[in-house]
Amino acid sequence: MPALSTASAVCPGSHSARILHCISLNGVNGTGKRVGDYGIGAGLLGQLLCTEYSVAHYFGIDIASRQLEATAARLDRIPKCNHTLVLQTSKMDFGAFRLDVFISQQVIQHFPSSKYLDDWLAAIQSARIPLVFLEIRYAQPARFSEWVHDKSVTSRIARDSRRDGVKYSKPARQVKFATLVSCEYLLQRIPAYRLDDQWETIKGSASDSVFHACSFILT
Repeated sequence: MPALSTASAVCPGSHSARILHCISLNGVNGTGKRVGDYGIGAGLLGQLLCTEYSVAHYFGIDIASRQLEATAARLDRIPKCNHTLVLQTSKMDFGAFRLDVFISQQVIQHFPSSKYLDDWLAAIQSARIPLVFLEIRYAQPARFSEWVHDKSVTSRIARDSRRDGVKYSKPARQVKFATLVSCEYLLQRIPAYRLDDQWETIKGSASDSVFHACSFILT
């Protein structure tokens, strides 16, 4: 099992930029790839993938139509940015997109239950996507329906949100994390994959890291 690395220490810029930079440090070239992004926010990851990583096609998937609208407004202004935005209204078939890479940033922690997470991971397993990168709120052992009040984390989220152009109606003072897991917990539920790497992405006020990124490769 790979040890936790510290690649985030050399990953500059916004949170999405750091994630992509760390992924590229791990030897992944996005050029010509079909990349899926689950939980797209305001579309910054899609913008970076199109403008700096020359992906062949960006697939943005979200359960909120307002996020899709914001992302469409951002991506439609970029020349030669091939993209498809998908509103998830039922169980998702990720295999239909023929993805080379699947990325999800800080989404799993908002899943409502362990069963929801298991079903979502089963869809990834079924799609057999070659490369999967999942950023999680870390806990060992896994915990569900937890409240986290961490000023270090919420201030970092607010700062990154302003930089990424995301506007909130009121300042982020607390964040609800319902699903806290580890990379090893995820791996147990996607046996077709191996855990290639994991690294810290955001530290909280405690000494241990509070967010990890997990890199999985299809075997």
